[in-house]
Amino acid sequence: TAQWGARTLRGWDGAMEEPVPKLRRVPTTKMMKDYSQRAPIVLLAVILVNGCCCFWVPMIFFFAADNVLEKCERYDTFTWWLRTYTLIPMGVGILMQFLVAVLACSGSSSVFKLGLRLQFMTSFVTIGLVIWGWIEYSNTTEENCVGDGRINPRTLAVVLLILASFSAPGLAVTAIRKGCAKDVNPVGVDADAQRVGASV
Repeated sequence: TAQWGARTLRGWDGAMEEPVPKLRRVPTTKMMKDYSQRAPIVLLAVILVNGCCCFWVPMIFFFAADNVLEKCERYDTFTWWLRTYTLIPMGVGILMQFLVAVLACSGSSSVFKLGLRLQFMTSFVTIGLVIWGWIEYSNTTEENCVGDGRINPRTLAVVLLILASFSAPGLAVTAIRKGCAKDVNPVGVDADAQRVGASV
């Protein structure tokens, strides 16, 4: 059985201890090389996934914005929030991936690490949109804002805001940890130790 510390194999020769692979910090140069090599694939995948699988989410919000009556208490800001709530986080996420890829090709480890820390902005942008959405929802009414269309903008808004509010604390904690981390380098298994362990 596998255990932390050392693994014991029992065979014809009795017990034999097998060293556990060591964990070590991934060098920044290796991270930059990996990011720069896989950047085109990652960016293409992000764009295609958002475009092909998630296009219906902004579309629903645009339809909801078209169903807001002009006599609504906050017509301009409420419809603007409905149209940007899903587009801005997607756009910021793609922009951050592109920025990190560009900084990985810059050759500067400090600038590259700054780009990794700046990824926390996506989470804070999302949280800011959630707060803005609650302000808009609380200052509008069903009678003055909802038209005769199929999608009720206030119902759509409150459902998505409730779901987003549950995930907001986790997003905030993750963003703070990433933005304030002393070392953004991940820890990986030492490949040399793995080869030694496999040959024992």
